[in-house]
Amino acid sequence: MLKREIFNLAGKFDVNLRLAADWKLWVKVLMISDIAFISEELNYFRRHSNTVRSLSVENCSFIEEELLVKKFIIDASGLVFSDEVVSQACELMKTFWFDSLFHFPNKVSVGRHIRIYRLLSSMEPTIAKQIIMQLFKRLPRLLKKPYMGSE
Repeated sequence: MLKREIFNLAGKFDVNLRLAADWKLWVKVLMISDIAFISEELNYFRRHSNTVRSLSVENCSFIEEELLVKKFIIDASGLVFSDEVVSQACELMKTFWFDSLFHFPNKVSVGRHIRIYRLLSSMEPTIAKQIIMQLFKRLPRLLKKPYMGSE
């Protein structure tokens, strides 16, 4: 719960984020106010195969949204983060994204891949080199897979 005044000052929810709007709102609230933690469960989180969250794994929208919130924190917080801290903060999302690039290339749109790449490259200038290193590491396994295209 929070005061309406703080909610209005924070700028409300980012309606473009289907999964991470609440996280971004809490970041914005923290930039102008304090918060307290309550360890009691105040809501329930339902999961099944047709939820937005479940479908976001297939199309990698969860990666894009998490990176958007992290980019917002870097840009709007006024804090200075070392390259190492930024890299660590993005590590899990990079791993998921690399897996989607190399193992499920047709499940994610090219546009989303480009947006994720641009987000990562704006936070980590070495992302292109990291992709090349991942390709180099995975190339022997990728070459063992049968070619699925037409001849």
